[in-house]
Amino acid sequence: MPQRSLMKTPAFKASRNQRKMVEMRFAHLKSHHGFERLRLRGLASVRDEFHLAAIVRNLKNMVLRQLGPPRSPDRGLIDLIARAHLYLDQLTNDRNATLSDVAANYGTDPVEVSRILPLAYLAPRIVHVIMTGEQPVELTAQQLSRMSDLPVAWEDQIESLGL
Repeated sequence: MPQRSLMKTPAFKASRNQRKMVEMRFAHLKSHHGFERLRLRGLASVRDEFHLAAIVRNLKNMVLRQLGPPRSPDRGLIDLIARAHLYLDQLTNDRNATLSDVAANYGTDPVEVSRILPLAYLAPRIVHVIMTGEQPVELTAQQLSRMSDLPVAWEDQIESLGL
């Protein structure tokens, strides 16, 4: 029972806190950086291997700080693609629907519908990039909706948008 009394001492509590910090760093190296086990033997080799792992971790952190926090998806771009799909859906589900009917139904004009409609055929990769907020900063809803020369082929779309 004398061990339990040691647990209440300030020295034990300080030691436990230091150990938590070190073990958390090891756990992070294992789970996020693939540092499962040491590959070398001997104290000097293990120290060198651990230093290299720590350097890699620190470099990753520096790069991520330089890049900044991930951007959130652009609601304007997402709404634009959603509108294109709504327009397409109405045109394909109602055989007699015209661009004027779709425009009247959504409170816009036929020119706007015809300008936005091709965005329903964007490459899946482009849609994914927009939905995750990974598109170039200069790609805006206004720019995308004004692209009159959007290629039909998905590979060409990706290239023309610089993705």
